[in-house]
Amino acid sequence: MRWGRLQRRKLLAVTHSGKASRVLKPYTLYLITLKILFCVCLAHARQSSSPEAAHGVALSTDSIRPLQIGDTIPEAFWQMPLQMVKAGQEGSTTVTLNDYRSKLIILDFWATWCTPCIAMIPKMDSLQKTFSKQVQFISCSSQKEEQVLPFIAKLEQRLMQQFHIPLVNGKNFLYRAFPHVYLPHYVWIYKGRVRAITAFREVNQSNIESVLNGKNVKLPLKIDEKRVKVDYAKPLFIDGNGGAGDELQYISQLAKYTPGISGYHLKIDSVNGDKITLSNMPLYKIYAFAYGERYDYIGDNRVLLRVKESEPIMPGEGESFKQWRMKYAYCYELKVSPTLNSRFYRMMQADLARLFPQYRARLKKKKMRCLALVRTSNIDKLKAKSGQGLESTKLVYSINNGPLSNLIDDLNIFSLQMLPTPVIDETGYRDFVTLTLDCNLSKVDELNRELAKYDLALKEVKRNIKVLEISDSVLKQ
Repeated sequence: MRWGRLQRRKLLAVTHSGKASRVLKPYTLYLITLKILFCVCLAHARQSSSPEAAHGVALSTDSIRPLQIGDTIPEAFWQMPLQMVKAGQEGSTTVTLNDYRSKLIILDFWATWCTPCIAMIPKMDSLQKTFSKQVQFISCSSQKEEQVLPFIAKLEQRLMQQFHIPLVNGKNFLYRAFPHVYLPHYVWIYKGRVRAITAFREVNQSNIESVLNGKNVKLPLKIDEKRVKVDYAKPLFIDGNGGAGDELQYISQLAKYTPGISGYHLKIDSVNGDKITLSNMPLYKIYAFAYGERYDYIGDNRVLLRVKESEPIMPGEGESFKQWRMKYAYCYELKVSPTLNSRFYRMMQADLARLFPQYRARLKKKKMRCLALVRTSNIDKLKAKSGQGLESTKLVYSINNGPLSNLIDDLNIFSLQMLPTPVIDETGYRDFVTLTLDCNLSKVDELNRELAKYDLALKEVKRNIKVLEISDSVLKQ
């Protein structure tokens, strides 16, 4: 009652003289109150029924799941307003997917800094005109309007044509529904479903016609790998920079003299790939490894230099080897994947040609004085004896269940200081051997005394053998 009396007092109409002209009856006041409440409820209902309010809560949460090929487009998505960079038909500043529901919709995710994206703009505009009644492109950029609009204006001016594809900007719900890493990114929507997710090459007239005609064409899926952090100031794949490098196909390194390391290591691996490491070596030896090709070692006695200055390639007699190495030695490493094993030495040769363009190298046949290892009888005194142990002294050389070619290679390795003559194998023996040579390998007479125990001998001959020729000018064939 008190509330009724208070309201009646407030609703009195007062004249300028201060006297009440009339008083509203109770039922009239009741009707007015109901009318006010109805208008408030109606306004609230209209506000709640608008697309922005109806779906604003859902779009601001993580409830939007990424859609895949074959998924149905949620009904709520069709009515979502998409803000346009500039007004479209009839002055509208927004579009919805529902505006083009009967067509093949191709969403184009792009950016002004993406070169392939920009190249696709006139192509998409041309396709849009060709399929105007059946296809609708919608370009989506997460950049701000002040970045996109001037860019499009300059592009239209440069190409002297206007683009009529709806251009949507801002991080809208489409970015949550179709997440991606790399641009451009295209989503094909047809008959209420995600039909394809592709790169730019698949956006062409032939594929569009196939989709529209209902053909069961499977467009290649654009796959976005997860981004890996890379420090471009450091070498790639070293210490995990950019990943472990599991798919590394080829890597080579060259360095000048590096204190504390020496020698070489060759790993022949059909599973993980071949690798060679040469540490603080003269350049001519690196060439010898490259052209020797695995099982044909080129000793110093098979290297011919045709250069004006040999010092940068091979040490001379003027200074100690240690001092020379500090100025001219190199460290080189090559690692390839198993698929490139067959090209390993050719790649090494190509590296040298690229890194040292002042030199030319080739293999050639040359008639030379040689020491040929021959058999002096048909009695097999070489056959490997399984499990046989061998005593060793400073002068003892031994092979325990290995190829006879090891002896040939090792004699050639010692050739510069010991045997200036190339050693070749003319035994024809291919089985594994076991032998012990208790002698000085630099003296042929001592070697022959020990080799005689196995019916072997080193015999001086002249043969056409393969040698490595290194020149600082173009080599004539």
